[in-house]
Amino acid sequence: MPDRGGGPTGPRIRVGRPSRRARTLLLTLGVLAVLGMAFVMFSGFWTDWLWYRSVDYSSVFTTTLWTKIGLFFVFGLLMALAVGVNVWLAHRLRPPLSAMSQEQQSLDRYRMGIAPFKKWLLIGITALVGLIAGASAASQWRTWLLYVNGVPFHQKDPQFHLDVSFYAFDLPWYRFLLGFGFAAAVIGLVAAALTHYLYGGLRITSPGARATAAATGHLSVLLGVFVALKAVAYWLDRYGLAVKSSDFKATNNWTGLRYVDANAYLPAKTILFCIAVICALLFFATLWRRTWQLPVIGFGLMVLSAILIGGLYPAIVQKFQVQPNEQSKEAPYIQKNIEATRKAYGIDRATVDDYSGEGSDKETKKQRSEADSAASYRLNDPNIVSPTFQQLEQQRKYYQFPTTLDVDRYDGQDTVVGLRELNLGKLDKRNWINDHFVYTHGYGAVTAKGTSTSQGAPQFTESGLPTSGDLGNYNQRIYYGEKTTQYSIVGGPQKELDYEQEDGTQKTTSYTGKSGVNLSNPINRAAYAVAFSEPQILYSGAIGEGSRILYNRTPKERVEAVAPWLTIDGDAYPTVVGGKIKWVVDAYTTSNGYPYASRTTLGDTTADSLNEADSQRSVVAQQNQVNYIRNSVKATVDAYTGEVKLYAWDESDPVLKTWENAFPGTVQPKSAIPADLKEHLRYPQDMFKVQRELLSLYHVQDSDQFYNASDAWQVPNDPTKKDNSAVPPYYLSMKMPGQTSQQFSLTTTFTPSGRPNLRAFMAVDADATSKDYGAIKLLRVTEDKVQGPEQVQNKLNSWDPVANWVRDMKGADSTVLYGNLLTVPLDKGFLYVEPIYAQGRNSEYPLMRKVAVSYGDRMGFAGSLSEALNDAFEVDGGSTTEPTQPGGDTTTPANSTVKEALADAEKAFEAGEKAMKDGDWAAYGKAQDDLQEALQRAEKAQTAADKEAKQNADKNADKSGGSSGDGKSADKSTDQSTDQSSDKEASGG
Repeated sequence: MPDRGGGPTGPRIRVGRPSRRARTLLLTLGVLAVLGMAFVMFSGFWTDWLWYRSVDYSSVFTTTLWTKIGLFFVFGLLMALAVGVNVWLAHRLRPPLSAMSQEQQSLDRYRMGIAPFKKWLLIGITALVGLIAGASAASQWRTWLLYVNGVPFHQKDPQFHLDVSFYAFDLPWYRFLLGFGFAAAVIGLVAAALTHYLYGGLRITSPGARATAAATGHLSVLLGVFVALKAVAYWLDRYGLAVKSSDFKATNNWTGLRYVDANAYLPAKTILFCIAVICALLFFATLWRRTWQLPVIGFGLMVLSAILIGGLYPAIVQKFQVQPNEQSKEAPYIQKNIEATRKAYGIDRATVDDYSGEGSDKETKKQRSEADSAASYRLNDPNIVSPTFQQLEQQRKYYQFPTTLDVDRYDGQDTVVGLRELNLGKLDKRNWINDHFVYTHGYGAVTAKGTSTSQGAPQFTESGLPTSGDLGNYNQRIYYGEKTTQYSIVGGPQKELDYEQEDGTQKTTSYTGKSGVNLSNPINRAAYAVAFSEPQILYSGAIGEGSRILYNRTPKERVEAVAPWLTIDGDAYPTVVGGKIKWVVDAYTTSNGYPYASRTTLGDTTADSLNEADSQRSVVAQQNQVNYIRNSVKATVDAYTGEVKLYAWDESDPVLKTWENAFPGTVQPKSAIPADLKEHLRYPQDMFKVQRELLSLYHVQDSDQFYNASDAWQVPNDPTKKDNSAVPPYYLSMKMPGQTSQQFSLTTTFTPSGRPNLRAFMAVDADATSKDYGAIKLLRVTEDKVQGPEQVQNKLNSWDPVANWVRDMKGADSTVLYGNLLTVPLDKGFLYVEPIYAQGRNSEYPLMRKVAVSYGDRMGFAGSLSEALNDAFEVDGGSTTEPTQPGGDTTTPANSTVKEALADAEKAFEAGEKAMKDGDWAAYGKAQDDLQEALQRAEKAQTAADKEAKQNADKNADKSGGSSGDGKSADKSTDQSTDQSSDKEASGG
């Protein structure tokens, strides 16, 4: 039979080529896949560009982009060349004939296998290492911009007498270059050695020489480069000692040289530098000597020297010179650290005054009188009353207020502020149109007096939907806010819900602002459909002419995006100025390279009982460990347009000047801040927290006292919490000793390290319009037995009137909440004031029921602040006593109206509580309306009563020839009247 070509195993099966149609289909699918991947990458880039252009900060995008691209290509190309040239050179220097050995015969198979692909293999390897190196270099764009744009600090370090800018801007870049050089040398050395081995230049088991002369010279040069880089590293390490951190005594983040550094490590680094230079020269000399003997000996000596000189010698100095007399040896270096740290954190101008802390027990009337003007005591704790805002002013269930409200000033009065933002999670019907087209914005700012209550609830000065009150006319729509995290598409054919009126009808609107990105362009729509993984953006009929997409809508997010070089304060706060709601965001410039200044960790230092419970209040840090910080920028974000403005605040800051050189035109001068906005600017909380943490140690300026840590302080735990978190600082209008008027301040307390008694009180002038803005004042308590916040809280809790009331409240199934424990200096002592709230089992919000005060051994507990102060100072009536009318009758028609209105309010409140318990929400709503109406009547009647009382007092003064009577005030504020009613209500509760 004829041979069919099947061979012994049968006929061969021939696999045919795919048909033309199949090949065309596969090619088409491949092209579409590549185009799809390319468009996904393009959409991310394109949407970023569109967003930056929409906020008028396109220069930030382009500067950052071109810097990253430049670094990527330059260093990627350098790394590719370092590897590629060394592989090519090693291949070129291969021996013409390989030795006849088993090792070389095995390698022949590999050489033959890669021979057809040598070129592509070389390109692939160099491209891969180039991509990795380029991507790593691109991440150093901040380091590069600081290096090329750096300006001098005009401050020199005490060791090397170099400007601080060398350590802050130059040294980080030099270290990056050094690290890149080491990586290129090591990878190039490994690649060259492998190539030499593959082609016979290096032999491990073959007889004869282990390396050819060419391989020896090539590898020696690479090793010489590596050792030369090590010499440079030793030289830079000398300067690195000035910014080196170590554990030392009271601080775990000590920075700068100590005795052993200056007298052992510093000379050791210099000696090792010289040895490394000599060793590198020996490696380079191998090109002519063709022997490894001398360089290997030199390298061994360098390693041995590093162990002996760089490790053992400093240990001996520390053990036998420093430890026996550490305090005197370290004293000059401690002093340098103290001075640098205080400068770096802006606490070098803080004033410390001794203060007894124990007031007199014999001048109670005087103290009671002074207590009224010592501070504007905030009875509405913004950390507690948010549920009350939510219940009374939410209006619709798809609105929400932040967990912690903000404190601002209006007409010189401390005010609690909250914005009514969207809460899409509470919508009855969730769908794409509702979430992104209909419910697009919140509505209105709600404000309440910080120092007074009404029936235990906040006394609102701006309320309703739309709001009305003290703020006047302003744009109430909130498209940008802390709770607004979803994107919205506005301005197109789909109308938005503006707000729902009392009769249930919906008022609609259409966005007219210029923010956001226009979606009329189909390319933009496709890009955002990909970016947000939402195909409906591409074809939805709800998008048309004029449609704009709004995203990146939280204030901190927007500021961080337009100024990626800033560290953002955790607490952005809203204010109403110029007919607009504007968010104010404090921002910081930081550095990790201030010589001798101890470092701090921002995330830990700024943590307290508030931001641990609310992650949105955490600081947004570009670098977590810093040793220099300035509040250099105040930023604003318009709640309607989203417009971001950056204003220079500390114009002398060299770090700010450096970034302004890098991003020119992005920061406006301080003089451009509108006057009405400046009235609402304040000292930032996170800056204050960092400074108080440093001052707990660095209030001490004597090196011996610092070494002994005999006066170390700590920030006390929040006495109203059980989680051992730090007490937050409080904004408060108050008077420090020696001041004649109240100043809006940010305050905190200190206790001795490991002890609960009070050691110091700290306040900073937080009013941006004040000439003393930023002035830090410390009162160092000289008496040892002054009680600290936790001790005062424990004392109040165990006092019978408080303990019995708390027991009664809990017996009535109510929850007791303790408000901010405020500390105020008063007549050489400290007055503590704490509002206490109760929340019934069926109630959704707390009401202030009592006020507790403590002054030394005196305590007071009542339904109003005035009565609690009277109780503590044992003054009957005090400044709350009404002036007597002619004939001895203190009852006037206005007073009668007040009483009637308060009685109606109490009835309405009780009716509301009963309706809530019964679940009758219609009755509850009516009761709330009645309550508001009664309170408004009471407020109007009280105003009339005050006016009438003043007129009568003036008449009495005229009749008595101007005599001042008993000196008691003729005024009786609304909050005192209502708080007394609250006391009665609480007592009956």
